[in-house]
Amino acid sequence: MKVEERSIGERITFKKGDSELDVIISQRVERWKESLLMAWIAAWLFCGFYFIAEIITTEDQALKTFLYICLAFWSFFLFRIGKVFLWRLIGKEHIIVAEGQLIIQNRIGSVGKKEKFNVKSIKNFGLAKFNEKSFFQFMDQSFWIIGGDKIGFDYSNKKLRLGKQLPDKDAIALLRLIDKYIQINVRKS
Repeated sequence: MKVEERSIGERITFKKGDSELDVIISQRVERWKESLLMAWIAAWLFCGFYFIAEIITTEDQALKTFLYICLAFWSFFLFRIGKVFLWRLIGKEHIIVAEGQLIIQNRIGSVGKKEKFNVKSIKNFGLAKFNEKSFFQFMDQSFWIIGGDKIGFDYSNKKLRLGKQLPDKDAIALLRLIDKYIQINVRKS
């Protein structure tokens, strides 16, 4: 089997064989965006340390209770921004089409859950609809969150997506490539 390695745009690399496709989408962003995320984490850590210092030094129980509640919210959002930061440094979307399956794995480093889909059950594979007037869909395209999927499909009454924050040109090229291999695998199985 001949394996050919190529790329689409700056973030997508893929290997293709006769009926197998292996795609990696890097989630790296520009250096200045990484710096902004790091500054956000640093400022957030400063706020948390301030809450902890106030809890230790204050005598007022009502204030301590309030600060514990603030610290709980602070912890939740620290986890979220930490996950996004790691996603942007070492995160990848791994997509495989082989042996009658579409396998999607969002991973940070080597850790991530694989989702497997039978290619015969995939319906409406195409570009995801994006409403430019929707505030939440606009925010979904931001680099400080994990989201903004460009390609979608229906599977067992669920709408699933992949291709996080890809430029439209790259998303269209990736869509055509994956669809081609899905069709090859449907015919083989």
